[in-house]
Amino acid sequence: MSAVRELPPLVLAPVLALAGGPLLALGLRSLAARVPAAPAVSVRWTALDLVGLLALLSGSALLLARLDLSGSILGQLLLMQLTLALGAAHVLLAARRWPEGRASLGLTVGAAGRACAQLPLLYVPLCLCFWSLALAWTHLARSQGWAEEQEILASILALTGPELAVAGLLAVVVGPFLEELLFRGFLLSACTGWLGPRAALVTTSLLFAALHGTVGLPGLLLLSLVLGWLRQRSGSLLVPFALHALHNGVTLALALRLGIQ
Repeated sequence: MSAVRELPPLVLAPVLALAGGPLLALGLRSLAARVPAAPAVSVRWTALDLVGLLALLSGSALLLARLDLSGSILGQLLLMQLTLALGAAHVLLAARRWPEGRASLGLTVGAAGRACAQLPLLYVPLCLCFWSLALAWTHLARSQGWAEEQEILASILALTGPELAVAGLLAVVVGPFLEELLFRGFLLSACTGWLGPRAALVTTSLLFAALHGTVGLPGLLLLSLVLGWLRQRSGSLLVPFALHALHNGVTLALALRLGIQ
């Protein structure tokens, strides 16, 4: 059993927030000034599309769970990504009903190049805000006896050699793409038609954070809000995917470097 890590003092959380918050706001404003708002795509997803996706994900998860790979961390990760891939396939097939289907999922280039060029500058203050929320939440989690780290991250850190490389590829590239396709592609598009852009952004962000568990909930909510806003602004799924992959890569690299277990 690993020793309990000593946390930085809680007072550092508001310091990080004060340093990153204004810079994040400026970064978002700068990106908005350089990237014209993407035109709305008139595709009306139906409730049946959503029900079909949920049924497919649930059924696939239950079916794949019967394979009982509890002793293989990498096997569990592969099955998780396979479940998401089946959901993504369902969404892609459903999008073929309309000529604008691919565009409604963000599978177009649009202003992706211009927006992606801003991401390194945007990610630094986003990281400061994310770490501020993560530090405050971890202090709270420790005081309440909650889990402090994501099980997926802890599982990946337990791997070595080629297995670690494959798991890293899944966590940094494959997983973010599939999650973006389902959340910022399908769900954000569908909820926008039902609720409007702002309510859809908040709703899908809350769902994204909640489905990742209570560990790091505020930070994940902030990240999801930024990812959704980037998707809405640029009209391209490539932009939130790039930021999502960058964030997962930085998180994994730091965890490996610091030896977090």
